[in-house]
Amino acid sequence: MNARRILSATAAVLCVAACGYDYDQFDTQAPGGAAGSGGAAGSSGSGGTTSGGGTTSGGGTTSGGGTTSGGGGTTSGGGTTSGGGGTTSGGGGGTTSGGGTTSGGGTTSGGGTTSGGGTTSGGGAGGGCSTGEKLCSAKCVPVTDPATGCSGASCAACSLANATAKCGGTGPACQVDVCQGTFANCDNQSANGCEVDLTKSNNPSCGSCANNCTLQGFTTHFTCASLICRCTSPDQCKDGGAGTATCNGNGRCSCTGTECAAGEACKKVGANQVCACNGGAACVPGQTCCQTPAGCRDLQTDTANCGACGKACKGGETCTAGQCV
Repeated sequence: MNARRILSATAAVLCVAACGYDYDQFDTQAPGGAAGSGGAAGSSGSGGTTSGGGTTSGGGTTSGGGTTSGGGGTTSGGGTTSGGGGTTSGGGGGTTSGGGTTSGGGTTSGGGTTSGGGTTSGGGAGGGCSTGEKLCSAKCVPVTDPATGCSGASCAACSLANATAKCGGTGPACQVDVCQGTFANCDNQSANGCEVDLTKSNNPSCGSCANNCTLQGFTTHFTCASLICRCTSPDQCKDGGAGTATCNGNGRCSCTGTECAAGEACKKVGANQVCACNGGAACVPGQTCCQTPAGCRDLQTDTANCGACGKACKGGETCTAGQCV
């Protein structure tokens, strides 16, 4: 009986003490902050706003359960922002540090921007080929390859008339490497390739680039026929003076009745006209008077003048019957 009285008195004292406690200190309304709504455990400090159970510190705003720290960052859909002003959207858990922007779960460091899960560091890096290369069909190729136009803007293969090409000179650029067939690069210009067909009559380049028929004979000078410089009229054979000089049907000069070697003209000696090679001594039978290289040459066996004046055979070849073999 006494025990019951003691318990009743104790309970009454505790109740009075509890009723006198100041419960205002638990008020969830902070100065300037809006009331938490929609969440059982939402808290707000210094004016932040929480909706749906998120937590805000330092004035940031969180919607849908995200967390914001550092003053002013905004997170939507569960992302995290730190460092003052970064923005994350898309709900994929992306992280932004230092003011970058990430969309779709990518990571950005140092101000770069990544979309769709990629990673950018330091603001992005440019592509390009190394020195001595250029880009052709998304592939870096050397500027020394004629198959892709050397260093030219186009990636088309070098195309030079009657020639195979190489890369050379400044650039380097497309240049003639080897002339095809009987063609030659007589003007030493790569732009027009190998422009002269040495099998055809070409007065400045008869059988070879340097053999110039217009420098042989007199008056109207000789012309190129069958890779040999030949006369076409008597005035081309005689420089003047007494004696006779004619041009026969073989395109050779005849001086006082003597047929000269191909390429020779007549020269007055005393009362007669005699055969002379470029004003000098006459050639022996079987030789041709060449303008370049100047002199009498055996075009049937001379490897430096095989079949035509100045037409040289390649290394290791011999000249047989006017053909390099």
